[in-house]
This record gives sequence, C-alpha cells and structure tokens, in this order.
Amino acid sequence: MSPINRRNFTKTSLIAGSVLFFPGCIIKEKNPSFLFFSEDEAKCIISLCEQIIPADEIFGGSTDAEVVYYIDRQLVSFFKHDSNIYRDSIRKLQNFCFKNFNTKFNKLEIDKQIEIIEMMEQNSLNYSEWQNPSIFFNKIRLHTMQGFYGSPIHGGNKNYISFDILKIDGLLRQRLESPSKISKNAS
Repeated sequence: MSPINRRNFTKTSLIAGSVLFFPGCIIKEKNPSFLFFSEDEAKCIISLCEQIIPADEIFGGSTDAEVVYYIDRQLVSFFKHDSNIYRDSIRKLQNFCFKNFNTKFNKLEIDKQIEIIEMMEQNSLNYSEWQNPSIFFNKIRLHTMQGFYGSPIHGGNKNYISFDILKIDGLLRQRLESPSKISKNAS
C-alpha cells in the first residue's frame, strides 16, 4: 500500500468531487436510457421540445442539447411533483392525435405539430378530455428552456450548445468544462 501524499489525495478528491458535482453526466454515461419516460413518451417529448427550441442552419436545437434527458432526470427528482401532469398530458396529446390524425404526435408533419402546440398554449384544442392543455404547455416550455439554457451538470445543454449561441465564455464555462484545469492553475 502506497503512502497517501498530497498529490494522490488531490487527484482522488477531484475524481470524487466530479462525480458529486456533475451527476447528470455520470448518470447518462452509465445509463443512456430514460429513467421516467418510456421510449414512446420520450419521442413525443422530443418532438414537443424541438418545436419549442428548433435547430437552425447554424446551431442545434433542443434535440441536439438533449433536453429530453434533462426533463427525464428532473421528473424523478426535483420535478417529481410534475410527473403525473407529464404522463397524463402525453397520453391526452397522443389520444388527440390518434383521434384527429390517426397517428402519434411525433409522426405528424412539423407544421401540424406547431399548430397543435399553439392550440395547447391558447387552450383552444378542441378535445373534451383535455380541458387545460396550456398548463402542460407552460411546464414543458419552461423545462425545455431550463434544459437548453441551464448548466450541462443537470443533464441538458449537451456540449454547451446554448453557451455557444449566447457566446458565453470565460470563467463560468471554463469551470464547467474542466474543473481540474482550474484547480491546477490555482495552485
């Protein structure tokens, strides 16, 4: 057994610290599947999020930022109180789409998805089983924005995509990208 010196202690501490401070990254690497959503639910959420923050010619959208993983992880932890709203709303949205278009939401053309989302936002979706779809729309819009613009630590904003869009640089980005480099430079 080798003696514990300051250098080995620091290395071990940094490794253990990165697991504590970057749990979203570690969880996803070990388990790329979903914790809350079924595969079908995830496809529906991905389509909704992509219409809220779509990709363009230069930058990726919510799919590229893996916002669905952010929402999925939060629904089993911090957003647990919203889990029933998500399950119920996804089911109602899919039922509405099957009733009116004979297919799932994520299989619809983009223009039709946008039209449905706008109706959800305005509570003008003509579907008696879903009285206030704007409640769900407002939640998923908020969670999509959090997952896209927030820190990658929490499971979204993969590769700092929104940081590139907003041209965020400097110490914040440096700390999030490589905490060990900052520790070395500080010593």
